[in-house]
Amino acid sequence: MNTLKKIEIKLPKKDIAFGQALFDFLSHFGDVYNDEVLVHGEHGFSPKISLKLEYRDIPSVSFLKENDSLTFEITNRTNTEKNSPHDYKLISLTDFISRMKSLGIAELDHMGINLPWFEGIHPDLIQLREWAKQSSLYYMFPTGDPWDFILPGTEAEVESKQIDLSIKRRPKFEIVSFNKSSVPIIQIDFLSKAKYEQIKTLFPEGIPEPTIKDVWVYVDNSYDIDLCFVVHEYEDGDWSAYFDGHRLKVELP
Repeated sequence: MNTLKKIEIKLPKKDIAFGQALFDFLSHFGDVYNDEVLVHGEHGFSPKISLKLEYRDIPSVSFLKENDSLTFEITNRTNTEKNSPHDYKLISLTDFISRMKSLGIAELDHMGINLPWFEGIHPDLIQLREWAKQSSLYYMFPTGDPWDFILPGTEAEVESKQIDLSIKRRPKFEIVSFNKSSVPIIQIDFLSKAKYEQIKTLFPEGIPEPTIKDVWVYVDNSYDIDLCFVVHEYEDGDWSAYFDGHRLKVELP
């Protein structure tokens, strides 16, 4: 079966020091091979997720099957400028890494992209749903928001349409049609070893989410995007079961 094997986030290779610091931090979650970090996964599941540095002008994301691929640029295609309604401040990557040393790093839950779009759903997301729904464990967010998730799994699970969501499935990949801001986001969402109040106190510049006990920390960069680390309070287990009954199965209109 021509299943989805890998997802690659690609950043311009233009700030060597920044890229090295980013890779050093991401090595907590995966293996570094020259200009790529390949994230560790559970149980040998697919798709694998990586972040790469390439000689390119615009960040992008590629979805790779055995015999096919789909690539989107991570950029603002709306011809509109819109500021985020949230109050946050950028911090440097080195500052973020330094502060995280006091919290501890546990496990990567998911990586993802937010693509700005202000009327309806981003056309890239609609295209991806159709392209990937038969070749991956593709789930719609249960609330109805356009926050799609690809869960890691086996080829047999993709083919049989059967999946045990009680099994921990990390890292997931999220694709969001985003109407809050015209700046695209790459998000790296992970569990720390600290409690929510510690995280919020350590990163007052970020956006706290008390309901789900995480803080969105925005890191200054030269890629014309928001690079955001979402730092969660540690918890056992996984939340994949939340998606039960919401796998994308039907043809899109």
